[in-house]
Amino acid sequence: MATTSTSGITSGADQQLNYLNLLITQLQNQNPLDPMDSSAMTTQLAQISQVSQMENLNSTFSDVLQVTEMKYGTSLMGKQVSFLPDGQSSAVTGIVTGVETVNNEVHVRVGTNSVDVRKVLSVSDASA
Repeated sequence: MATTSTSGITSGADQQLNYLNLLITQLQNQNPLDPMDSSAMTTQLAQISQVSQMENLNSTFSDVLQVTEMKYGTSLMGKQVSFLPDGQSSAVTGIVTGVETVNNEVHVRVGTNSVDVRKVLSVSDASA
């Protein structure tokens, strides 16, 4: 009989597969005089399916957020922005010269700094 470790479960799909393996094992070893409740099995399968669908929805929202941040970063090209560098108490101002993705986060290039677009404090026209 194969054993399945549940310590490394990372997704709803993994949970669903592990549950189905467990269910098959339970069905193979159940007492024929006292069979498992089929409505409980159906409820559990529906709940696991919902978890998987929520993970897919979260992933989709994450993708939409990244596209939105990339568009925002692109709209900052040539603009003057202010941001607070990590560990510093005063804001730095500069012109956005590029947009890049760093560790799945959208950053704008300001001089030699790579700034997360969520850390931009202010935006103004560079010609002002």
